[in-house]
Amino acid sequence: GLSLALWATRKSLPRVSWLTEANFHTYAASELPMLIVFVDPAQSYRAERAALDAVAPEFDGRCVFVLCDGVKFRYRKIALGLTGDALPAMALNTKDEHARYPYDGPQLRIA
Repeated sequence: GLSLALWATRKSLPRVSWLTEANFHTYAASELPMLIVFVDPAQSYRAERAALDAVAPEFDGRCVFVLCDGVKFRYRKIALGLTGDALPAMALNTKDEHARYPYDGPQLRIA
């Protein structure tokens, strides 16, 4: 089972949030896979947020969903295998397996 601390960490996280330098360690401490959608905050990202809001409840307790500033954290995109400049882009980062699943192809359309 989960330790009380890990359970509390997971329960404290919103279903969908904005990933920042300040809260990254809390998300990492959850030990859950993290679906990161990199966006340009200067552009509307309402569709991306709505899509995550719609999907997140189905994966509650099994995955965390975050939006991230893809301009400011370009280096993080690269570390996850996203080498293009196209936004939005997304990656699934699984901590246990050290697996990364980047996607920034032309078919990334969230409507």
